[in-house]
Amino acid sequence: MLRPTNMAQLSPRVFWSLVYWYQNHRKPQEADDSSTSNGNGADSGGFDVRNALRCLLPKLNWNFLEARSKTLSVKAKENLRQDRVAARGGEIAAAFTKMEQIQREEEQLKKATSAV
Repeated sequence: MLRPTNMAQLSPRVFWSLVYWYQNHRKPQEADDSSTSNGNGADSGGFDVRNALRCLLPKLNWNFLEARSKTLSVKAKENLRQDRVAARGGEIAAAFTKMEQIQREEEQLKKATSAV
């Protein structure tokens, strides 16, 4: 998530430009909504980076701001590996079955041609 403190540390000019722009361009309803909590349990002080970015560039998809990065645990990685191996094992078993079927058909074809 893009937090105001991270943005301010990374690029203070961009952060304060965004604050200034948002304070002067937001809609009246947004001004009322932003004076409350920002949803993280902390008072936003009338500014929310997510809302400012959505207001500044409404055509862009900002949904990634609300998704946290997901890292798999060691156990989850092992389970995923086992699932992949099992899936490949099923494919291999199906391939062997198909090969056996082809071999039987070839043997039947040889018997039929040798009998003639």
